[in-house]
Amino acid sequence: DGRVAAYMDQTVAGSPVWRRGDAPSSAPGDPDGHGTHVASIAAGTGFGPNAGREGVATDSELVVVKTDMVNTDTALRWIFDEADRVGVPCVVNMSLGSHAGAHDGSDAEEAFHTRVCGPGRLVVVAAGNERNDRLHASAELRPGAVVEWPFTLDQGTQFEPPRALLTAWYHPVDDIDVALVTPWGETIAIASNTEVEGTVPGLVSELLAARRLNQFNQMVQVQVQITFEEPGTKSSLSGWSLNFLANDIAVGRVDGWMMNNGLGTFDGGPHVDESGTLSLPSTGASCVSVASYVSSSSWSTDAGPQVDGLVVEERSSPFSSLGPTRDGRHKPDIAAPGQYLTAALAAGSGMASMAIRADTTQRALTIAGTSMAAPVVAGAIAAMLTTEPNLDPAGAQAALAIAARRDAHTGADWSPAYGAGKLNLGAAIDAVSG
Repeated sequence: DGRVAAYMDQTVAGSPVWRRGDAPSSAPGDPDGHGTHVASIAAGTGFGPNAGREGVATDSELVVVKTDMVNTDTALRWIFDEADRVGVPCVVNMSLGSHAGAHDGSDAEEAFHTRVCGPGRLVVVAAGNERNDRLHASAELRPGAVVEWPFTLDQGTQFEPPRALLTAWYHPVDDIDVALVTPWGETIAIASNTEVEGTVPGLVSELLAARRLNQFNQMVQVQVQITFEEPGTKSSLSGWSLNFLANDIAVGRVDGWMMNNGLGTFDGGPHVDESGTLSLPSTGASCVSVASYVSSSSWSTDAGPQVDGLVVEERSSPFSSLGPTRDGRHKPDIAAPGQYLTAALAAGSGMASMAIRADTTQRALTIAGTSMAAPVVAGAIAAMLTTEPNLDPAGAQAALAIAARRDAHTGADWSPAYGAGKLNLGAAIDAVSG
């Protein structure tokens, strides 16, 4: 594509960096299709049957990373280096995330974003799609009272064993006893600065329980993975619980997250919390965190016209994760169209076989997620950078908030679902022009 200035593939060790002018065969394709869809929303050019469809920032060039989902810091630094090499401003879109941190801005990746972002160097991050997935639990502890967080292991697949991976976070000054209770009634105390490893009676499994203290938080991590269950053994998926007993507390708040979908769920109850479900690194102070609202309820596909009669246009997407951050900051920053967005379909990708999503005759794909909302805002910021090349993260957040469109759904103030409101591109450009 003439719009792609450079490409890095982190998923294959030793893959060369591709730049415009290199042999096309050195740039691999997109077997999943998610990246192509996201990139085309941000800055795609209409062609062929989609000649009338374009992305948000059609005058921008694309620098693309096929990420391994681990070394995102390397990817971000490389993209910024590419922008430095040609002397242009840059905004990076990250339509990804996890729940492997404290959700308070203290995570290493979030701190890295603060170091590398600045004038003309910005990052936009999808807020996450976990509002209803029972991945977050919270509690206000009282001295002497036990709080129980029951949870269930993910049942696994033919490729992955049943497992759960969760972390809990609380203030470093609080004195709290923590224990893991198994389905067989065994209570495993998790002491501070210790690790417990072993197997659970009745099955062959991996069990890791750890507790750590730093200047920001105390953290408890529990990982259970079942690799074999003896015949006749009681079901090991449910009946687990992480328990807290407060001894002496100054704050008393504890929050926990399953690391991601497919890594267990908290059982229904008073401690399951839809708020605070933003994924990392969208909770970082230096990024623009983007939620999704319903932009359409009908679309065309290979299987014929499709309609989702359960959604309301202009309302927050039912899946869109909610703020605020664990330390009470106002994230997400802004909401943008993310359900359902029609954009480029990667030929031969896995998504091309989804008959109720793909329109192969139009080379189009319609899917939903904050992954789709984020590149709308990334494209908007790219357009803002053409007006103000030295725009920095705080300036972008402020301009988006000042310009935000508010309605009966968003309310007049910041909200956990919409942030400051809905993206208003023209007004945001005007906000940085003056």
